[in-house]
Amino acid sequence: MKYRILLTILLGACLQLAAPGTAMAQAYAQMNNQGQQGLKVTSGDQAAGMAAGRYPGRVLKVSRSQVGGNPGYRVKMVSNDGKVFYVSVDARTGRVGRD
Repeated sequence: MKYRILLTILLGACLQLAAPGTAMAQAYAQMNNQGQQGLKVTSGDQAAGMAAGRYPGRVLKVSRSQVGGNPGYRVKMVSNDGKVFYVSVDARTGRVGRD
């Protein structure tokens, strides 16, 4: 009986601690979505496609980055002759340029 009461109390405490974390995650996701409004490039996949469409080669990796003070992506690529290079994609303007 004591264990059941103790278990109930612990479960209630865990639920109380988890609720603010869930609310915070939802608020962060909403802020992130609002921050993406007005961006021409909204995902790493989109940035990779733009870079591959502009420069021949294969995409190796995409990471978020600042490009000219704007949010953007840095795309690591390898050319057809084996040379590694980087392409910056400005998420706000959609501008694509080789670093």
